Amino acid sequence: MFVKFKVYHERFRQFFDRVEALYDNGQPLHIARPGDSLIKSFTYEAWKELTPVQMQQELRNKNVIVTGWPLKDKISFDEDGLRKVAGTQSRQISINGNIDIINSCRDHSLNLLHVYFTDYSIRPSGNGCGPTVVSGRVRDLWDNRHPSGRILNALDLPLYDGNTEPTEYASDLHAWDVTCGHHHIDQASSYPTEHMRWALFGHENALTFLHIDCEGLGTDVLVGDGGKVWGFLHDRPGNPLSSINFFLKDGFRLDQVLRSSEYDFEVVALRPGDRL
Repeated sequence: MFVKFKVYHERFRQFFDRVEALYDNGQPLHIARPGDSLIKSFTYEAWKELTPVQMQQELRNKNVIVTGWPLKDKISFDEDGLRKVAGTQSRQISINGNIDIINSCRDHSLNLLHVYFTDYSIRPSGNGCGPTVVSGRVRDLWDNRHPSGRILNALDLPLYDGNTEPTEYASDLHAWDVTCGHHHIDQASSYPTEHMRWALFGHENALTFLHIDCEGLGTDVLVGDGGKVWGFLHDRPGNPLSSINFFLKDGFRLDQVLRSSEYDFEVVALRPGDRL
């Protein structure tokens, strides 16, 4: 499969041009100048040697990648792997795609909007690349696995049997224990694994543009099969990401990088067994 239309290549190139602008002597920032980078990597053995306090200190300042994380279950992009992650092929799931909205009424009546939900193998109208989430079936992923298929990215597949072992760096299980019995939550309620542990399943060349995950949750990603390039927005002095003004400037865009965009990016290529 291949992202077929020029606009996607142009937008992707814009992001990577800004990534490479941060390179030092041809090397990514986390290699050339680790102190200035948002990224820090550890082997699994080195990470496990840290105390919980040390882990928290690292996570406070960096996006940490741990390589060689043991995979509990081997998984592949085949029917068996799809069944393990997503369940039955008729299950309804959320799929990330592109949205085109065409208004054919001169008075802009809302009931006459025509909305087309597409994927990244379809040409967007007006060069717009605004992302959206639509509904589909697990079988859509399998049916489009061939080179001429659609490029789909399945989101938030709940892992009902997801790992609930306590870790040294996350507080979600402790927070749940403290919350039970309060705010109308029954004391005997089970940890909501289906809301807190989920899988992503995407075709080759699936992509998502700039976004911030909702609910205030920290993202913990373990790659099981294939690969994933993950980008991080690197803000500049005087234009902090923590300020609402960051998002109000004319140079801010979700799906492209302008010359006037006052920020940069770093990326890392994640392989099976890499944990972010």
